[in-house]
Amino acid sequence: MTSTDSGLKSMRRLPARPERGLAGNIAYSVLGQLFYVLTQMVILAALARLRGAEAIGEFGLALAVVTPIFMMANMGVRTSQASDVAARFTFSEYGGLIVMLATTALVISLAVGCVLAPTSSAFAILAIMSGAKAFEAISNLSYGAFQQAGRMDRVAGSLLLRGILTASVFVSLLLAGADTGHAFLAQLFVWGGLAVCYDYPRACLISSGAWSWPSFQLRGMVRVLKETAPIGAGHFMNSFLVSLPRLFVERSLGLHALGLFTVVGYFQQTATLVVNGVSQALVNSFARFRRDQDGQNLRRASAILFSLAAGASCAAVVFVHFLGEEILGRAFGPDFRQAKDVLLLITLAVCMKFFATIPQSLMHADRRFTAYFWYQAASLLVCLVLLMLLVPPLGLVGAGYAVLAVAVFRLLVLLVATFHPARKSGTEATPVSLS
Repeated sequence: MTSTDSGLKSMRRLPARPERGLAGNIAYSVLGQLFYVLTQMVILAALARLRGAEAIGEFGLALAVVTPIFMMANMGVRTSQASDVAARFTFSEYGGLIVMLATTALVISLAVGCVLAPTSSAFAILAIMSGAKAFEAISNLSYGAFQQAGRMDRVAGSLLLRGILTASVFVSLLLAGADTGHAFLAQLFVWGGLAVCYDYPRACLISSGAWSWPSFQLRGMVRVLKETAPIGAGHFMNSFLVSLPRLFVERSLGLHALGLFTVVGYFQQTATLVVNGVSQALVNSFARFRRDQDGQNLRRASAILFSLAAGASCAAVVFVHFLGEEILGRAFGPDFRQAKDVLLLITLAVCMKFFATIPQSLMHADRRFTAYFWYQAASLLVCLVLLMLLVPPLGLVGAGYAVLAVAVFRLLVLLVATFHPARKSGTEATPVSLS
């Protein structure tokens, strides 16, 4: 064994057993995500009240372009870290790949923005969002290290700081008369400062006990890329599923309609982030159950989560049915009340995604990344066909029906994939049945 191999081996220490149980990690994850997205809703409400629906449309277009590109650049590293209970790769190896890919994604986003942005202000917002997403990639790398150690409280703390600081500075700049682009600089500077000065140093300490620079050794980056590429592509398609209706609405109905759809879609994104918070807490615990062949606890946790999903879904649908229109009008203005029917459809879609979180987390825990890729590819194709069929005759409501139908399709496919036995192949493990 060479000295280099010995050094790498010493750095690749196995992650400690989580200091907090599954319930505690889920609670921290959900609370952190919930508080963060509430601060994002404050930003959106301020933008709607002070700048109008078209400004939100420009913001929605920026998200539709930038988010899938950076989701691909993140290459599923966070999920891979969380499920990497055998410590196949070091934090530095994950870090080198993320820095290289985030830089590439920044360049690609700016190039695509030059083509798709309809106005100079829309391009300015897109450029600023691209820079912010590049820094967010560093934070996500750090969150992966926190997840791997079972410390979702540290993820929640970072999201708490990010949400409060971003919303405070953004709203203050808008009230002071700054234009929309300058207000969004708050997001760039806050996210950048937290990623570099707060998240990354803490992740270094929890993963290797000391500061560690990203490793740019080609061999290490290629090894990580080979394993995470399928889930990275799957996450890209999952993100593109959210962006595709926005792009379709903007091209078919204009920026004003996109503004209405973006507000409704942000409710979906809010709920989705909370659901993802549950999933992020589940992956590491499910992977440990899988490693320890602890089927009893796996089934018990899954049954409890399905029950919680059913209760939360019923409450959400009733709430939106009776109060959705009032909330849209009071928070964003009278013009947004017309999107109430779309909001109900989106809420139903989020409920389907909540149920799908359990089998999807199990798929990630089993590191069945290639299967995840194909399932997302099929969902994307279904979404595209439904948008083409439903948006022209039905407008925004047609986009809502398309989102709901895709969510139902994804849930059914995931359930089939979870219960269907699969042969062990490469890095993918045989799935554990929930039955």
